[in-house]
Parts: sequence; C-alpha cells; structure tokens
Amino acid sequence: MDEAAGPRFQPAIRLLKVALSLAASAKGRSVTELMHEFGLGKRTAQRMVATLDDLFPVERIDEGRYRRYRIRAGLSAFLLAPTSEELASLELAAQAFDEQGDTARAVSLRDLGRRNLAALRGRRRIRSVPSDVEALTSARLPVTAPGPHVAIDPEILSTCQTALLVQRLLSFNYASTSGKSTKRVVAARGLLIGTRSYLVAASQEDDDPVLFRLDRMSGVEITASAAWHDPEFDLESYRARSVGVHQERMFDTRLIFDADVSDSAKSFRFHPLQETSLLDDGRLVVEFTSGGLRELAWHLMTWGPKVTIDSPQSLKSEMFTLLKDLLARHKQENGAP
Repeated sequence: MDEAAGPRFQPAIRLLKVALSLAASAKGRSVTELMHEFGLGKRTAQRMVATLDDLFPVERIDEGRYRRYRIRAGLSAFLLAPTSEELASLELAAQAFDEQGDTARAVSLRDLGRRNLAALRGRRRIRSVPSDVEALTSARLPVTAPGPHVAIDPEILSTCQTALLVQRLLSFNYASTSGKSTKRVVAARGLLIGTRSYLVAASQEDDDPVLFRLDRMSGVEITASAAWHDPEFDLESYRARSVGVHQERMFDTRLIFDADVSDSAKSFRFHPLQETSLLDDGRLVVEFTSGGLRELAWHLMTWGPKVTIDSPQSLKSEMFTLLKDLLARHKQENGAP
C-alpha cells in the first residue's frame, strides 16, 4: 500500500492496514496495541474497529478487563496482494542476512517472496511486478557493518523451531570455547536471533534457562520425550534483563549524552525498556535496568567523550578497565613508555 498515494487517501490506507493487522493476528489485537502500532488516539482506534465491523465480521475476544479484536475469516486476495515495494524490501532484508552470514533467514525470505509472486493472478501483474522488484532491488543495497558474521545451519534453526512448536525435548552436541563437545538434552524456551543467534533452553540439571549458540550445536534432534513447561518464563522479559544476550546481575543504568549528539543518541536503542529525557542544557539522559555491562561498555566506547556514565559505579569501573587494558596494549606495541 503506497504511502505516497496522497493525503486524501491516507485515512483509507490506514484503515486497510488496521484491517490487515486484525486479520493477521491469531489472538487478536487490543485497542491499546492498535494505538501503539499505528500512532492512533484511543477514540480513533475504536472508530476504526467499528468501521471495519461494518465491512467484515470482527470477532471480539474478552480477556479479563481487556477486549481483543480479529477478522477471523481473513481478507480477500485483492487486499492481500503484495506490492513491488514490499517484495523488494523482502529481497533487501535477505541481502542483509546474507551479509551477516545468516543464510537460513535469507533463504526463508526469498522463498516467501517467490511464493508471493507465484500467488499473484493476472498476466499484467505477473509481467510488471518482477521487473519492478528487480529495478528496486538493484537500486538498494544493505550497509555492510563490522561485526560477527556467523553462518547458521538452516537445518539446526528449523529443528529448534519445530521443537518449540511440538514441545519436545531437544538433543544436541554442544562445543565449548575450548572445542570440547558435550551431549545436551534441553527444553527449548525460545530463540534470540541476531548477528549471533542463541537457543534459550533449560536443562534437567538446572531449570533456569541458559543460552546455547546455534553455530556451536551439532547433531540436533527432537526426542520423543515431552518438554516440561515453565509457566513463569517469558522470553521478552528474559531478553530485557541484559544488553545483548548475556544474563547477569541487573543494574540501574543512567547515561548522559552531550547536547551535540543528543539527536543521534535518541535514535539508538540501548535497551528495549529504556527511557529518555532531555535536560535543560540539551543533553540527553538514557535510563534502563539490565546486566551485560561489559557489552554495554564496549558500545559506549564508540561514543568517545560524548557520553558520561552517571551510574552504576560498576559500569564506570568496567569502562575504566577496558580503557586501561587498551592503552597498555597499544603502548606496548608502539614501544611507548
């Protein structure tokens, strides 16, 4: 759906996007979720749901004090047909995953794009869309950034995802940093996907979830034994406990960025639950609670003298240790006293 269609059509486009959201969700969407997703006021979101109820059968699902909405019957193929821009964005995302060495997700996105093209009806559409996609794709390339480029075996990723769906124990060999391999049998809790991807899982010896790097797993198999359920585990909360992926003691962190970089810093997400505020002199304050202090310290070094660590003291100490070690290393290599 083209955002450049003109201001007169924007309300209709937005209504269609809300309809797509309600049709795509199995558990439904609340008014609050629609407000956040589309930047709507409460009354506007409620009016949109009421309008859609006149066009489609909108199902209401009551959950305690909250009500969710969904279009259970789905939408017509006309409304669901992908645009050239959307298909080109799939290819751009696939290229970005290729750059990171994540061939599994690159293949998945390209397969999705091909299925969408194959599902399109009408000769004119079939002739025009692929050429438009090719033109858009050749004109856009992902930015190559320094960082780990670790290839993920598509079969390992697929097996982990299946274990999560069927709720069976997962068996695999896991290589430590020293190269020693041990047999593990775990209950999968979720996947954290990034430049390095991890399986979050609990073992029978320790029910607290731990992380397993997918690129260190081999011989991955789904067993016949059912995985035990942990009703208190929440993947989003688990992820929010740290900067990056490593789970550590949590600290209240307060960072202050100089006024001349406040706009840039405001565009960064240091933590999923961060809060930002501006001081009277234009400096930006970023606050959150998490572990992963070493990983955070490494990132803050890229800001140089433009950031001040206000708290915690342990993060200041971590930064000081990193700087001292780097200085000592470079002094030694350059023969400096």
